[in-house]
Amino acid sequence: MESMWSEVETVKKENRHELSLKGQQINSRIIKNGLDQGIYTLVGLNHLEISMTCLNELGADLGNLSNLTSLILCSNKLTTIPVSVGKLTKLKVLDMSNNEIINIPNEINGLIGLEVLNVNKNQLEIFPSIAALKNLHKLNISFNRLKCLPDGITDPSLVHLSHVLASNNHIEEIPPELNNLSHLNVLDLSENHLNDIAPELCLCERLKELNLKGNRVKDRKLLKLLEQSNKKTIFEFLSTALTKQQKSEEGRNSSGIPRSGKAKKKNRQSKKDTLENDVPKSVIHILHFPEEDGVTVRITSNAVAIRPYIICCIVKDVNLKRENTLYKKFIQLQTKLHDTVCDKRQAATIATHDMSKLKAPLVFDAKVPAKIKLIPLFGKEEVDAHSLVSSLRKEADEIRKEKKRNKLSGVHKYLDFLHEKPEYPCLLDAKEQVISFPPITNSDVTKISPETSEILVEVTSSRSLPICKSVMNTLLMEILNLGVGDLLEGDHSSGDKEPNYKLIVQQVRVLNEDSSLYAVYPSQVDIQEDSIQVIRE
Repeated sequence: MESMWSEVETVKKENRHELSLKGQQINSRIIKNGLDQGIYTLVGLNHLEISMTCLNELGADLGNLSNLTSLILCSNKLTTIPVSVGKLTKLKVLDMSNNEIINIPNEINGLIGLEVLNVNKNQLEIFPSIAALKNLHKLNISFNRLKCLPDGITDPSLVHLSHVLASNNHIEEIPPELNNLSHLNVLDLSENHLNDIAPELCLCERLKELNLKGNRVKDRKLLKLLEQSNKKTIFEFLSTALTKQQKSEEGRNSSGIPRSGKAKKKNRQSKKDTLENDVPKSVIHILHFPEEDGVTVRITSNAVAIRPYIICCIVKDVNLKRENTLYKKFIQLQTKLHDTVCDKRQAATIATHDMSKLKAPLVFDAKVPAKIKLIPLFGKEEVDAHSLVSSLRKEADEIRKEKKRNKLSGVHKYLDFLHEKPEYPCLLDAKEQVISFPPITNSDVTKISPETSEILVEVTSSRSLPICKSVMNTLLMEILNLGVGDLLEGDHSSGDKEPNYKLIVQQVRVLNEDSSLYAVYPSQVDIQEDSIQVIRE
């Protein structure tokens, strides 16, 4: 049994009520032996902070800390929160910002004393109802993937809720009932997917700060007002719109033909669905994993410790010679996605391989740098990873001196990802040749060419599996739109009409060391896109 950390021991011995654990020293301990479980025995704690570490999970015994009023868990690697968090009924401040959380348990509704909830900068796509959080003052859900505000946010009983920060999500509408929040002072829904603004928003009488910039509002006049961020003029516009809306509804009701807005909307949606169903769509055809000769990737415990997330799939029957520039566009696409959805390779790294140049099954491993040998992409000679990284670091230093600047471009800017790592991640095929060294380079041996007909696509990440899947989803949609697959039979698109293509994608399984399933891609829940047809076998 590992000895208790000195900080934990001091708190226990002196019956202190606060414990703060953060920074490199704590991070090193967590890497070596995990979090000190003695923390969960400190039942007298009022304040607990664990920040700026690689911590990726909390124990179920978190619920033992029933006297906590402040729990700060920012800037870690958490992906989930234990349901026992609902037992912390005295909690007033909960900060889980800047993690990789994909799910908030419904038990959070047990935090009846919560005043501040911050889940900024995570990977949330859904959020539990907050109707039970009657004492909530501030809610920060910015920089996630939410398509709507949390259920219950318009509950009139949330009389203390004054700050709602929800910028940089995928939110599509503002509920008209938001004016039920009688003490709403600050509303930030900037950089979302709003097409219009509910005119009832102007009824939020106590709203002082309103930010709706960076949305897709169709009304050009309103869009201009939103970009100017003048709350007074925005409210005047919405007030006029609300008055017109109310008069229109009164007119319809007095005509003896009562037709609710919901009925009209439903009818419009029905017509829209009918039209959309008549329009031909491009197709992604997903082939189920073939049990006899399917491609598998085994992930080792060494790799899990360094770069724990990987998914793969095979794109079949591609034609990179259909157009003269198609191959070049395909290469440029990978570079573009590394800068965008991969967040400059900080979130994930993409690699593509010619299936005819490798042999399955594959192994995703981590090795001492000197033992990783490969011919780097567009290189001519085999080098080991240690020599390659050392050479790149030397080049980086020379570039800094020559150009007298610290900012680097190209592969040099990714070297810090490997700083002080005792082992480097690598993907090997059955012939034990290294075909990928993320996030630095692929092997030149398996690089694709205009003649390539089957492509193994690999996405790895040090952050989370959902990030890998999100990147892969985006990549496949972009590949489909490029037109590297077959032209759909019977498609004779011409003029301004875009042609429709079919992309065939074969599932690949990733297995743990004990051969249990780690991940399969694409699964039944992957590639959920309305703009295309997805066929699953």
